[in-house]
Amino acid sequence: MAEEAVPAPWVVERCSDHADSRSILIRPGLKLIVIDDRDIDESTRGWLLDQIHRHARGALIAYIASSHSEEAERSIRAHQVHYYTSRPIDRDRTGRVIASFANASTRGS
Repeated sequence: MAEEAVPAPWVVERCSDHADSRSILIRPGLKLIVIDDRDIDESTRGWLLDQIHRHARGALIAYIASSHSEEAERSIRAHQVHYYTSRPIDRDRTGRVIASFANASTRGS
């Protein structure tokens, strides 16, 4: 999804464990983060969002939840994500949002 929506010269990197996420989050100039929580333990999601705000200040955050509940959405939105959606996703809309975030981040450089 992110690869399709993000224009060049953006680079999409994937990580699936804490060590990988930290090494990505501490990189300078990180402007856009897309989280798909399918493989993220529910107890770790808030921690990850806190780490993003700590290390990648100013990065735009798009969050794709594996399933939806009002409680889960409130919890995720409380971490100041810029876009929230849940599965099944509207690929076109989510793609447009991610592309617009990428474009906005490029202009803000």
